[in-house]
Amino acid sequence: MKGKVEGLNPDLINKLIEIEKKVKFELFINSGKRTEVENTKLLDAVPDSEHLTGDGADASAVEGYKKYKIIKAAIELGFTRIGVGRTFIHLGISKSKPQFVIWTYN
Repeated sequence: MKGKVEGLNPDLINKLIEIEKKVKFELFINSGKRTEVENTKLLDAVPDSEHLTGDGADASAVEGYKKYKIIKAAIELGFTRIGVGRTFIHLGISKSKPQFVIWTYN
């Protein structure tokens, strides 16, 4: 795994490694743990983002087949919070947020 992984919840890191094993390609995390300042600068970020606690990460995925493989593996591994962006898949493990949800970004 490459990219912005510093500060991520160790449980999330372990699950991301399991996704890599299933999809058979390395994940690039383009957004990991964020400070509040970083978070407020992003247009689509919510004030209580999983990125603030290290419970969420965005894995780069432009191609449809990569998005499919990541989402399929994430669901098989028990992820219950998945966001689908134009160029990334958000993978979250927060238990204090709504569960069994998939959303898209504008």
